[in-house]
Amino acid sequence: MKKFFSLNSLAMAFTSVFLLSACSNSAAPGNNNMDVTELPVSEVVSATPTGLGEKIIRVNNSTEPGTLHPALASGTHDSWVLVHTFEGLFDKGNEGEIRNAGAESYEISENGLTWTFKLREDSVWSNGEPVTAHDYEYAWLYVLNPETAARYASQLYVIKGAQAYNTKLSNIDASQDEQLRSEVGVKAIDDFTLEVTLENPTAYLPDLLTHYTFYPINAANQELHPDWSTSPDNYVSNGR
Repeated sequence: MKKFFSLNSLAMAFTSVFLLSACSNSAAPGNNNMDVTELPVSEVVSATPTGLGEKIIRVNNSTEPGTLHPALASGTHDSWVLVHTFEGLFDKGNEGEIRNAGAESYEISENGLTWTFKLREDSVWSNGEPVTAHDYEYAWLYVLNPETAARYASQLYVIKGAQAYNTKLSNIDASQDEQLRSEVGVKAIDDFTLEVTLENPTAYLPDLLTHYTFYPINAANQELHPDWSTSPDNYVSNGR
């Protein structure tokens, strides 16, 4: 029994020293020997000190995405690709903080119902065209159009008139349809100013706007190539 206790203690001591050594080595400043075994969905191909060369991470999405169209996306495997290829008005940092992305700044009316976003004028689509407020207006109305059948259209119901337009009857005439569409509270005031009017004050709006359903889409490309999201030749995104 005594011999067994001694061997067991020795084994435990050896294990502790090994773990402490490993932790100390991985935490040492400037150590680039990254342990990729702790990253089951990512492979670090090249790791160099910040600013000293190319850094590549290959990510396993585990299965094919259902769609690469922001308005039609409905799951993790879609969103994991979209968050790397598109940019909305806001995004989230490494600690989950909300950051300005496509929006350079914004103002809120005193009653909390009208949010006016000033867009970054240096933001461009992958085809070189500028990302404008018209693209956001077009994209959000596209999501709300019942014919799109966007699964997360209800995310936009905080916007004035959004639910009424999204749940409109299919047999209404063209003038009624246009009336409902015009009453949705999203308007491009000019190329780089987007005005959003809400049903009720919504303090968490910046967080909500990080969702991929609120990403812009290139309006001209959507009209010219309705199936652009399925074709590498026609795919246009605005991620940085």
